[in-house]
Amino acid sequence: MSKRFPDRLEILVVERSAVAFALAEVDGRTVPIAFDREGVVFGVGGNESSVALAAGGPVISGIFFDHPGLGTRLPSSLAGLLADLDKLKKESPALLETLSEVRVQKRAYGGYELIVYPARAGVRVRIGSELNEEVLRYMMLLLDVLASEGIAADEIDFRTGTASYHAKEASSG
Repeated sequence: MSKRFPDRLEILVVERSAVAFALAEVDGRTVPIAFDREGVVFGVGGNESSVALAAGGPVISGIFFDHPGLGTRLPSSLAGLLADLDKLKKESPALLETLSEVRVQKRAYGGYELIVYPARAGVRVRIGSELNEEVLRYMMLLLDVLASEGIAADEIDFRTGTASYHAKEASSG
């Protein structure tokens, strides 16, 4: 919405758009929390969070809120992740929809890495702190190759630039 006053001021109001959501406990209940590309929480358990859920944004886990509420900001260290999610949402929404969860895992010496859970594969994928189209396409290609070869993996690791995987152990039984 835009409003222009003669020779004065033009006001442009842009509705917030969810890039993803998290789950948090509010008043003893677990509710979805929607946040925008700047990390501002703008929906707690209401319509905005439901819209984020329906929009195909992944669940972001590993983030803890002391008092989740409207206007709460995610840590500034997650700005890169939020920018990556926003770019994927705009440029490759179908690729973003292949993710069900992105877990933020703090590193011992600062920073974080991501553990990605593809929606249609029972495997977790460890990547660095960057979530982009190239990484996701490579991940999906590798998942397809492993599936076509009949290889079941528990985890795939992309952190070093060369993918490695841990095979599932056979159960006796």
